[in-house]
Parts: sequence; C-alpha cells; structure tokens
Amino acid sequence: MPIYHLTTNIKGLMRNNTDQELEKLFSINGKEARKELQRLLDLGHRVLPSVNCKHFDKVKGCLCRYYDKDGNKIETTELEEPQSK
Repeated sequence: MPIYHLTTNIKGLMRNNTDQELEKLFSINGKEARKELQRLLDLGHRVLPSVNCKHFDKVKGCLCRYYDKDGNKIETTELEEPQSK
C-alpha cells in the first residue's frame, strides 16, 4: 500500500487563518509567520509538509507513494491509485 503524507496548501493557510491562528500553529509571531509563508510562496513553494517526508516536493507535496520502503523508485504502473467514491 502506498504511503501518503499530508501537506498544507500555503495560500489556503494564509487565506483561512488569522495572524493569531498562525501564531498558535507555528509558535512565532503571527505577522512573522505570514511573512515567512509569503517568502516561501515567492520562492515557488505551494505546499508545506505536515511530517518529515523523505520525498517531499515543494509544489506537488508528498511523493512517498512513488518509492518503496527501501527508498527505491516504484514504476508508476505498479501503483494503486485511491478510488474516488
């Protein structure tokens, strides 16, 4: 079964949270957190990892589903994509 780590969309995080909420999430001043998130956006990042993801991509998010437990890349034809309901 493929591994999927959660990611957080930076624009959504900024749009849907006040400075006070960002302060609680990041344990730093909310305005400073917002500036840092904007800096990441300016660098081309779209998402933040929610855990220490070994195969994290700053635009696509978690890519662990494309690697086996030993870190070897899995051919995409071998993947079972989740079924939508």
